[in-house]
Amino acid sequence: MLTRRSNFLATAFISVVSLYLASNANADQIYSFGHIDDTTNRSAPAINNNGVVAFIEGTNSSTSAIVETGSGGTPTIIGDGTAAAQGVWINDSGQVAFSNNPSPGVTNAVRGSGGPLTVIGADILGLPAIDDSGNVTFSNGTFGIVGGLTTFGIFSGNGGALTTVLPTANSNVAQYPNKFANFAVSHNGIIAYQQYPSSSASSGQQVITTQSGVHKVIATVATNPEAGISSLAVNNAGVVAIAGNLDFDDSGIFLGDGKTLTKAITSTTSFSVMGPASINDLDQLAFQANFTNGAAFDGIYTGQDPVHDKVIQTGDALGGSIVTALAFGNDALNNSGQVVFWAQLANGTSGVYVATPIPEPSFAVLSLLVVGSVFLLRPLNRTSRGAVGLPCQTGRFPRGLLEI
Repeated sequence: MLTRRSNFLATAFISVVSLYLASNANADQIYSFGHIDDTTNRSAPAINNNGVVAFIEGTNSSTSAIVETGSGGTPTIIGDGTAAAQGVWINDSGQVAFSNNPSPGVTNAVRGSGGPLTVIGADILGLPAIDDSGNVTFSNGTFGIVGGLTTFGIFSGNGGALTTVLPTANSNVAQYPNKFANFAVSHNGIIAYQQYPSSSASSGQQVITTQSGVHKVIATVATNPEAGISSLAVNNAGVVAIAGNLDFDDSGIFLGDGKTLTKAITSTTSFSVMGPASINDLDQLAFQANFTNGAAFDGIYTGQDPVHDKVIQTGDALGGSIVTALAFGNDALNNSGQVVFWAQLANGTSGVYVATPIPEPSFAVLSLLVVGSVFLLRPLNRTSRGAVGLPCQTGRFPRGLLEI
């Protein structure tokens, strides 16, 4: 039997563990924030699974935009995006895909890692994406005599012959509202993209994935004016995160793999998905949304609860000031749960930051408590003569080790 002292310690131990587990069950994820670099160029940065960030260095008043990578120290210059740089994509080898504008009227999808840039193909309107093999997916189209761009196509390549993902003849540039909605690429080369039923349709598109000639239909969007997709992202398992409206009054983020389609995040009047979504290989999400709670906030979140699932939002403290604006992309979440974003602060500065989740010490702390309890609850071993600290004289195991 446990002694009175052991009973007291056991009760105290159970209470501590219960309180610990209860408090952590609903605890918010805590993040540390690292400053990568200052830049006033409000564009979407990207992060790979090694924690290396790709971003655009520049100012709003200049057409120059230098693409760089870094982790908080001295950055590596990748190349000059100039007027064409709108965002970046980085693979786990540190290769970066982006658009650059080497001369007036010329825009290319390029790849680089600090040396000479590799031109993949002529680029329009898009945000080139890169996989771990160095293959770059980008958009291209045709120009009309009046009205500028008239068609939109998706292609991929590694510096040689191109593979056509979506022919330009099948689509109209007006069907693709922004650079995050056109297509996305996983690290292992799965391409997710939108395809409309015709080049004149304004709705009713399908979300499709393709890899090595195998195509899967992930979702079909309703043919009504309320439906539309604002962002795509895909992970190595082929799970696509679709942000937008799949039907009338059916807005949020949907996850599909070609077999099932589930609604992961529901937009409401007080919590509305407004920006890109990013997904990692653990099916974790990070996304941009508007949150109204008395005041209106623009933030980055990881789940349905804007309080418990918040990474950061306007009004929060950051870098010795207060966040006033954010920019976020669909290559912004890695497998470690790190989230990269651009932030403008109230003190007039702006730059690129990484939010790193701080691990909860649940298992480690609980293990230490359990180990400690063995010694706290174990009765003192006594010999048949009552001496303390002498070997047990009965030839049996000490009772304390058997009865805990």
